[in-house]
Amino acid sequence: MTRLFLALVVFCAALLAGCASTATGSSRSALLAHEGPLPAVDVELPSAGTLVVVRYPAILESDAADAYYSAYVKNAFGGRVGGSVYGSPEARQVADGVFLKSNYFAQSIYRELSERLPKEGVLLSPHRVILDEDGTLTSVPITQAESLPSALSVDFVSYSFPDPDRMMNAEPLTFGDLFSPLVTVHADHRVRTPTHGVVLASAPLLGSSGGAAREDAMKSLSALERGSFESEARPLDFIHHLSGEGSLSVASQGLSVFSKAHAVQVYPLEKIVIDRYALRQMKFSPNTQLDPIERAFTGALADRIVAQLAGLDIERASMVGRAAAIERFDPSLAALALVGSADMDVQTRLRFAERLLEAERRFLAVQSKKIHEGVLAGEIGQQMRDVLVAEFDLIERRRQLARQQNMATAAAIAGVVAAGAVAANSGDNFDAGDFLAVDLLSDLAVISAMQAFNLNSQNKAAGVNFLQSMVPALEEQITVQVELLDSNEAISAIRFEDFRGMLQERYANSQRSIDSVSARCGFVNPDAAGRGVWQGECAGGLAEGVGVGVLKAGKSAIEYFGHASDGQPDGLGYMIIHGDTGNMAIEGSFLNGEPDGVMKVSRAGQTSRQIVFRNGQEVGPAPAGQKAPELFNAQSNTELAAYGDVS
Repeated sequence: MTRLFLALVVFCAALLAGCASTATGSSRSALLAHEGPLPAVDVELPSAGTLVVVRYPAILESDAADAYYSAYVKNAFGGRVGGSVYGSPEARQVADGVFLKSNYFAQSIYRELSERLPKEGVLLSPHRVILDEDGTLTSVPITQAESLPSALSVDFVSYSFPDPDRMMNAEPLTFGDLFSPLVTVHADHRVRTPTHGVVLASAPLLGSSGGAAREDAMKSLSALERGSFESEARPLDFIHHLSGEGSLSVASQGLSVFSKAHAVQVYPLEKIVIDRYALRQMKFSPNTQLDPIERAFTGALADRIVAQLAGLDIERASMVGRAAAIERFDPSLAALALVGSADMDVQTRLRFAERLLEAERRFLAVQSKKIHEGVLAGEIGQQMRDVLVAEFDLIERRRQLARQQNMATAAAIAGVVAAGAVAANSGDNFDAGDFLAVDLLSDLAVISAMQAFNLNSQNKAAGVNFLQSMVPALEEQITVQVELLDSNEAISAIRFEDFRGMLQERYANSQRSIDSVSARCGFVNPDAAGRGVWQGECAGGLAEGVGVGVLKAGKSAIEYFGHASDGQPDGLGYMIIHGDTGNMAIEGSFLNGEPDGVMKVSRAGQTSRQIVFRNGQEVGPAPAGQKAPELFNAQSNTELAAYGDVS
């Protein structure tokens, strides 16, 4: 019986190994792992901004190709890479496919979010992968979508393990009906301070996403020190990972519906089986609405992003982006856009600038829609669908041969098992070596994974057509109806830069400078040495009124929004403390630079708490029902003035 049991064990193992060789994936994405649908929510557009920008790699510049290919293999996810893979043409084909498939599948995310969010609430931002001035791999946006204030940004990559010989194993892969998404979701660090703004991240990108977010925050603070709100766009998190620029530990947890406060939702790297019916239909139908990843992935991702927006302070998330956008029209007005002002002259200028930003949003929304339609309905879309169908056919043939091999192996093993049983019953000797002599790896012909990646000629054609299709989408004239304070005007332009120039001209012609109201002066804090920079209302060379202050000390920094007097926080304010080990945010009333009264305190991995402070010292939890006044929820000028006098 022992010999028979051994034979049965090996028989089952052979079948399992055969099944594994058929390149299966998960039938249920981790994003779908929740009880029932997420509740419907109503999300409004932020003032003069948008809700979501979808970022993805679209073009690889030739001078960055070698660095990208090398980094792609060196920093592979999901398995170990053999030495023969480095520099191989097959690995380069896989790495090239990331651009083509990320561009195509990103349109599914755009479409799903567009259906769930208000009109003009979603923009596309394709990126070029380049080498920067220091020769470091990075990425830059092709359009100006990221120059508009937004609540969230979504980074997306369609990933494949660089060794195509292992496409039938467990390594992550995007091929045929298999799909391995990499996703990160960011907000501005001012609204998710303890995680540097990271909201959701695929597990392999968690550290590099946190590192990129901290770098982005520090660049923003440096810009504020220079007297500007605008800093350069953050590279894609995936490219930041490939560049080896560093990572950061952030508070995290597994993906769940009810996320832990101030923690990143971590999405596991997986290989998902996408809609085979849609893939089969692509053979016979030019229907661009066929979406093989909507049910498996993007529908659930869109649900989670909308749920995040519903729980986000959208105005706070987009406030610095809004100030940076207003700065392009009127540098002196930008700081006052953050907190607000009781000055009617300032309010009029803010409303005028916001109308112009709404016009920019309309232009960029039309441009994004043209890119989306160009990819799906144009030649590039059809060629990509042809590639997906061809890959699916190849992987199905590979599975069929694997199943035939499994059946042949099972039949051979069954014969040996039967012989062993007879031998055991008759008393004859049965040696396991007789069983192992059976050739489990029969010489049945199989389709090599390398053959599948010989679709490269089709991929290259699709890539060339993508570059060609991008140009018309970005060079068609767009007309936008601009609603000014006292009139409406239609403005037409081909390039967004020209359109923005026309808007800046309108502002300059109708509004005068307010340099006398807003200025750049000194900012101090009793808990930090030195003197920082204040942008906003000033008196005697120091902060006096509303604005934003930054004070850096080594690797730490203090960032403050709100009211100040005699150069330091005084009145209603919102302070962010950037430290080596993490960030924290504190909001409420300040007196002589110190928190004083009931304050809202946010730390990583903790629910925001209401804590009583006296002269900067924490006294204890606030009495039940008492809450700190919130700077950005004080809508009226009367409330703002009252909070400025809190003592």
